Formats: sequence, C-alpha cells, structure tokens
Amino acid sequence: MLKTVLVLSVLSLVVCSGCTNKQVYEATQQKFDHAQCMKLPRSQYDECIQRELPSYENYERESKEISDQ
Repeated sequence: MLKTVLVLSVLSLVVCSGCTNKQVYEATQQKFDHAQCMKLPRSQYDECIQRELPSYENYERESKEISDQ
C-alpha cells in the first residue's frame, strides 16, 4: 500500500512538473469551483457554474501583494 502511494506521488510530481503554474491553477480552480457549485441548491447551481473564475494573472498579482507585505 505504502509503495503504491509513493509511486503515485512520484508520478504526480513528474506530471505536474511539466505544467506551468498557470495550467495547474486553472485546472484545479475549475474542479474546485465545480465541486463547490454541486453543493448548492439547483436554483443557485446554474448561476454558480456561469460565474467567471478569477484569472491566473489576478491570482498571481494578489499573491505577490500579500507576500510583499
């Protein structure tokens, strides 16, 4: 079991190392937001799905501002 987890972890790192920060951000945000929308009642779900995700550029700028403080 531990060996399997270790192998999967290493493979995940290898795969992710080929991705840019922007690609990782966009892929994970979409999945996270969709999961959050799924928790809402149907009346709010459609609006939630239509909502535009913050761009990576905005995320990066906000992160830099926070780290500079």
